[in-house]
Amino acid sequence: MNLEKSLAHISFLEFLEEKAGELKQFTGQLRKKVDTDSVHLVRVSIKKWKTAIRLLDNLYHIPWKRDFASTGMLFRICGEQRNLEQGIELCYHLDLAEKGIIPFFRQELIKAKRETRTAIKDYDISGVFNYLERVKAFFSTYHPLPRTKTLLKEEDRLLNKAKKLFQQKSRPLHKIRKRLKDLLFLREFTQHAQPKQRKMNKHLDQLGKIQDLVVLEELVKQGNSKGAIPDKIGQKMRGKITSKRKRLVKRSEDQLGTFLFPNK
Repeated sequence: MNLEKSLAHISFLEFLEEKAGELKQFTGQLRKKVDTDSVHLVRVSIKKWKTAIRLLDNLYHIPWKRDFASTGMLFRICGEQRNLEQGIELCYHLDLAEKGIIPFFRQELIKAKRETRTAIKDYDISGVFNYLERVKAFFSTYHPLPRTKTLLKEEDRLLNKAKKLFQQKSRPLHKIRKRLKDLLFLREFTQHAQPKQRKMNKHLDQLGKIQDLVVLEELVKQGNSKGAIPDKIGQKMRGKITSKRKRLVKRSEDQLGTFLFPNK
């Protein structure tokens, strides 16, 4: 599909309105039922919203953090519930359901769901729509909407940022994953599906699995510190998790390097 033509039927403002509408819809669903699917949909819609408003900040310096405060808090709290649900699933999947682990995770999950219910009850979505109105007012004063060439430059900027992070000695894979996700969500607007899009999705899945193991290891440490998980069992689990994570990291780094630097 020709990129210019693909952008012809949707403006950036329409895209923002669509993302704000999705956020309103999914937070409404979460108010009715605090379950795994609802939490996931809210988190994804917030990520897409944040990608869009950070893009506007990069292009036009439109401030967004004040209006994002309530939404950012909801994202963080939903993330804590998601981490525990994912932790329980991983324990069974990786045969790590040692004595004391699952009961501890389930008890923490009850608390996390309680916090999610409180957070969604208190959530004020007005910041999202206040921001949207400010953007509309900004563009009504004859500021040009982002052109295709500008958006493609932003894609290049995000990809180059991921490359620079990969070249760092510490190689922060989670930060690389975030930048690639920003790029993926930006392409949802531009509808710019490149030939390597499927490969990038595969790398994102792999990086997501690594991050899940990082989070699981941290949860086990918390269980140790609270006395809910015996030290010996905690050490055994962390050893298994670390071993699995290192194998995934090695494989992921090799494949990701080829993806980011195909000509090397």
